[in-house]
Amino acid sequence: MRSEDEQIEVLLRGDLTAWIQEQITFGKEMNDLTWYDFLSVTPEQVTQRALERGFPVGAVWTAGQPPTEKNDRLVVGSTDAGTWRVYYTDRGDVDDERRFATREEAYRDAVDRVMNGAWIRLNHNYWHTHHEEGDVFPPFGGALPPKR
Repeated sequence: MRSEDEQIEVLLRGDLTAWIQEQITFGKEMNDLTWYDFLSVTPEQVTQRALERGFPVGAVWTAGQPPTEKNDRLVVGSTDAGTWRVYYTDRGDVDDERRFATREEAYRDAVDRVMNGAWIRLNHNYWHTHHEEGDVFPPFGGALPPKR
């Protein structure tokens, strides 16, 4: 498994595909691999890094990043009232907006959304290969069905 620093960076940049593909060894199939084969970092670790260093250009847009990078992203920003908002934007439309009293809460929400999206993407193939009909896809960090 790659270093925690590298895991955090790839999650915050939002570019898992190439990173995952370069780690799949010959003879392995994505249908048999899960989140746990690639990532071990916690939301707390990722949030702390974002709070310390800011979000890199990628999965989350924040003030100070190029305006051209704001489309099709999560956005974290402060309001004139001193609160914080987190939302998804695409071509100027705002969707799934949430408001928070502190920067820390807003950053945690953005990280949770990024990690939940990665959880679904990394477990999707495995889930459809190994789950039983009627099983409910587990929430982030939950137990996955054993391999058949």
